[in-house]
Amino acid sequence: ASVESAAKGLTIAEKWCAECHRVKPEQRAVARPDMHAPAFADIVARPEVNQGYLARFMEVQHLPMTTFRLYSDEKADVVAYMLSLKGPR
Repeated sequence: ASVESAAKGLTIAEKWCAECHRVKPEQRAVARPDMHAPAFADIVARPEVNQGYLARFMEVQHLPMTTFRLYSDEKADVVAYMLSLKGPR
């Protein structure tokens, strides 16, 4: 995934995900802490999380998480951003 794709993914995540998830490590609070949604950095730190895992996750509804109608390229951009939080491999 490219740096450009990850940057687009951050923009999408800030618009659609940041109300419940901390999408950036420096984000201190969320508008909906009652949702107990994990931070993106915590999600990608899990050993089983990789590109395939996240791509599959983005295709399935996960209640109570709101299902946003993202285009395939937008989903791929969010995945690219999330994976960029893993840092160098």
